[in-house]
Amino acid sequence: PPSRILDSMSSASRSLQVGDRDAEVFAVAAPTGSVRWGVLGLQTGDTDMWVRDRERLDSPDSVWLHEYVHTRQNYAAATDARWFTEASASYYAALLALQQGRIDFEAFRARLAVGAQSLDRTAVLADPSTWGATAPYTKGALVAGALDRHVRRATDRSRSLQTVFGGMNAHAGPVSGATVRSLAREAGNDTTATLAERYTTTADVPPTWDRPAHERTFDDTPARIGYALPAP
Repeated sequence: PPSRILDSMSSASRSLQVGDRDAEVFAVAAPTGSVRWGVLGLQTGDTDMWVRDRERLDSPDSVWLHEYVHTRQNYAAATDARWFTEASASYYAALLALQQGRIDFEAFRARLAVGAQSLDRTAVLADPSTWGATAPYTKGALVAGALDRHVRRATDRSRSLQTVFGGMNAHAGPVSGATVRSLAREAGNDTTATLAERYTTTADVPPTWDRPAHERTFDDTPARIGYALPAP
């Protein structure tokens, strides 16, 4: 229902403290049925987006959240920082869905793990010539998550990848890979910048993490309650 979609996007708006929050976002639920779309959704212009009306909210690949995150990106990425655009939208689509209680941690972790399991694991994010079509969405999302976790750990959860994201939005001129690493250092520490360089300029892949590690570093994941009814 439209009310659930709007609730999810409103919650995402409150959660993302990265600047560039628009007074209005024009979102269209594009009718499917007999219509065949080339993509699941698209952010177009500065604050406009459409998503196929059959796309679900309870997914680590929530297209609604992915395209909303794109409306919060207000930077010009240089070639070696282009990966961050789709990586951050993919990562936050999964993280926000988890934080909203729409998916469980296992689904979140499995989504990030695709970056280490797919053919994209050999991509060098700072070098688009090494990418397949999906590297920023898969390996990029895992790298974004690893950097988010490291910033949170380095600052006792007082900062996060949102600090880097917001710095990119506020940056004057094109955002380069060096800019991202500098912002990662400011948000976290020297080790954060070293990891950002390692995971974007080489083919190295960060590990995923389990639920206890997530809860120590992020806010506690929402409880998910199961139930069963006795047979009549």
